Amino acid sequence: MEKKRIFILTLAASGHLNPMCGLVHELCQQPNVECFFYNGGKFKETIERTGASFCLYPNMDALVAKYSEAPKLTEKGGHTKFFANFMEFQFEVSYECVPQLVKDVETHKPDLIIYDPSFYPAKFLIEILKKNAIKIKYVEFFPNFVFDEEMMKTMPGADEKSFAQVWIAIKSFYKQYRLSRHFSLSAYNPFTLMAPIKEHMKIVAVFPELHPRVNNYDSKHNFVGQCISNEIRNQNFENDAQLKSILDLFPIRDESNQSTSGPKLIYMSLGTIFHSNTFIFDHFIEAIRNYDKKPALKFKSSQFHAILSVGEQSMELFKNRISSGELDLPKNILIREKVPQLEVLKRAHLFITHSGMNSISETIKYAVPIISIPLEGDQQINGIRSCDELHLGIRLEALKTSAEVFIDTIEKVLGDEKYANNIKEMSHISAKYNGRVEATKLIMSYLSQE
Repeated sequence: MEKKRIFILTLAASGHLNPMCGLVHELCQQPNVECFFYNGGKFKETIERTGASFCLYPNMDALVAKYSEAPKLTEKGGHTKFFANFMEFQFEVSYECVPQLVKDVETHKPDLIIYDPSFYPAKFLIEILKKNAIKIKYVEFFPNFVFDEEMMKTMPGADEKSFAQVWIAIKSFYKQYRLSRHFSLSAYNPFTLMAPIKEHMKIVAVFPELHPRVNNYDSKHNFVGQCISNEIRNQNFENDAQLKSILDLFPIRDESNQSTSGPKLIYMSLGTIFHSNTFIFDHFIEAIRNYDKKPALKFKSSQFHAILSVGEQSMELFKNRISSGELDLPKNILIREKVPQLEVLKRAHLFITHSGMNSISETIKYAVPIISIPLEGDQQINGIRSCDELHLGIRLEALKTSAEVFIDTIEKVLGDEKYANNIKEMSHISAKYNGRVEATKLIMSYLSQE
């Protein structure tokens, strides 16, 4: 039997890649499927573990490096700068990638393209294939919530009306016009590139009870649940003696060791893009250093062990500050560039997170209450949904964090069992869904249809 060929197109970013890798790993177990997974060279090893053939986007690594520095929230107009940076990246990547993708489609003739709807080159490719009357089936894969108008209102900076935003819109229309002319397409509103394509099948890597207003979406939206694969996602920590010594203190949690007393493992990460906002880490470090100075608290700082995942550039800054004596790091805090997140969450009692969808899905899986500090993009609605509506933790505003705020919030989340109970209940609901398997069934059925 001739194998069905599937192209996979997504952003070169961990939050978008990880759930797609889980799905592709499951698809590659099917005997009559071969997958061609496009991304940047940084993710080659991870993608090859799925069983797919790795395909390199032209010049992607250089472009990711060029646009990798996310503006800090403390900068004036930081939200606007982030959005402008994102748009510039998308348009430049489209110039580089689309011609090669068109050529590869014409050469390999895939039966299906699974794409991330937030990846502009995929949208331009689809328009070109449609114009050239090349018929292919498509699946939109959402690693996060499917945005509607209400969610768009929660985006950072959505209520701002500044010249900078108007200028971004003008530049985006101009770049969209140039790209459309370049690819011989009709010019249209560049912001429609972010919108889903109505007629395409949709896989949403979120279980329905977690998704806001889930009943507002039509039957083309399949809310399958988390698609991340432990086998592909997992990382080894055995070669990091300090990290191992901390994790060895904490058994993998189950319902028998959820008590509010005893030692507590706190894990803090601001993801792979926004960790340059080091002032948030600094406030947390100060909170642990000064925890016992505040009277009448339920916990003592001696009960805490904290692991901070701060990213490559921030790690260098912290190393320099520690070695120069500028930063006196408490002995119960371990700072690392990155850590095996799943292994830490299996043992953690509190997760301080930027609220990327990967992190929200994984903290629900392992029933770890959160302090949510949304920074950009969809993180705000993720924090609103998980904390304000589902009460899985407490949401803070990044620019309003302080050592005192952290102390009070840690006390509330660890000291009130409702947060642990609520996220435990959501974890049980999440466990009913096997996103990878369900999505694979849907896709295989879709492929078999004439």
